[in-house]
Amino acid sequence: MHLWSSDQVAKDVSVRLHHELESVEEKRVKAEDENEILRQQIIEVEVSKQTLQNELDKLKEVSSSQESCVE
Repeated sequence: MHLWSSDQVAKDVSVRLHHELESVEEKRVKAEDENEILRQQIIEVEVSKQTLQNELDKLKEVSSSQESCVE
């Protein structure tokens, strides 16, 4: 009886650990997917930032050359 009981406890623990491992793996995959989305958003923001910086630089150049012409 004692061996069967120990064997059953071991199986129950094994099943619980397996389910917990599956749950953790699902959470890990979800976190990786979310991280990839965030990485893509960072890239998009950096590109937009660079585009806006380029436009600002052009406006400063135009403004500066217009001031030079007025003087």
